[in-house]
Amino acid sequence: MYLFSHYKRYGFCAVTTESTDKSNTTNTVSVTMQVLMSIFEYAISSTIEVFFLKSALFTVSLFLNIIITSLYLSCLVSIYKQRAREHLTSNISKVKL
Repeated sequence: MYLFSHYKRYGFCAVTTESTDKSNTTNTVSVTMQVLMSIFEYAISSTIEVFFLKSALFTVSLFLNIIITSLYLSCLVSIYKQRAREHLTSNISKVKL
């Protein structure tokens, strides 16, 4: 049985103190297990952070693509409107002559 009075994490390090058993081996196993758990916890949290960062970047990229595409389409529409207007004006002037 272990009584952990503290559990503090400093990056990859975990500090455990005070076990009911004063044997050196038991204490070493306890510290090793806590360090491994700390590394595992850090790996999971960093993986989750990377996932959310990638999804945020994907979302920003998606919105930028939508904005750029809409600007491109609005430019195309204005160009075709101008061409249609010029075509109609030239046809009307031909009909009047």
